[in-house]
Amino acid sequence: MTVDAAYNWIRWAVRRSAWDEVGEADGHLLRAAEVLHRAQSLRRHREAWLLASRGLAHEGAFALASQGRPEAAVVRLERGRAVLLSEELGLIPALLHRLPAPLRDRYSDAVHKVREALRAAG
Repeated sequence: MTVDAAYNWIRWAVRRSAWDEVGEADGHLLRAAEVLHRAQSLRRHREAWLLASRGLAHEGAFALASQGRPEAAVVRLERGRAVLLSEELGLIPALLHRLPAPLRDRYSDAVHKVREALRAAG
């Protein structure tokens, strides 16, 4: 219900060009979609919610672009993929013990850089 309510609010605010409201409603939508994502026990169900919420992200991204914030708009559109990537990064460490030490170190450095980029993106 929260996802539907936030999406309806976004659509209403877009019609009025109330970009700050779109951003606020999109924040509620994003938090609700993330809660739904975490509540799913199967990966395919999590992916389905992420795909659905990614489709909903277009209005929020449009609002950010309309406010002159194109970088934030791109981050908003890509946030669903970032959630899946972070999930994958969390699963892989169990397999790292099989790799030679230099590869493990390179992988760890890459993971650190991705996590820092995600944190910086908000």
